[in-house]
Amino acid sequence: MKLLTATIFKQLRMVSGRTQSELAKFAGVSLRTYQNWENGDTTPPFNTYVSLCVRLSIEPGRFIPSLSTLRKGGEQAGIQEIDNVDNGNSE
Repeated sequence: MKLLTATIFKQLRMVSGRTQSELAKFAGVSLRTYQNWENGDTTPPFNTYVSLCVRLSIEPGRFIPSLSTLRKGGEQAGIQEIDNVDNGNSE
């Protein structure tokens, strides 16, 4: 699920219009740590994601794929669902 987490953080940044450096500062981590999250090299604590959403006034559930999507298609289906949110195609 590292790719899924990486996609969630990348989409959060893109939708917010912020840079990796800004989100790293908001999260209280180094730029490299944030980049590792977006690259899927490491996985941040879930509360970090929620805190960033609150700071950016973005609904935390916006980038979390549905359980039914994950059960049907796994991680890749979840990534596609998140990508659709950014394109305004969410169901």
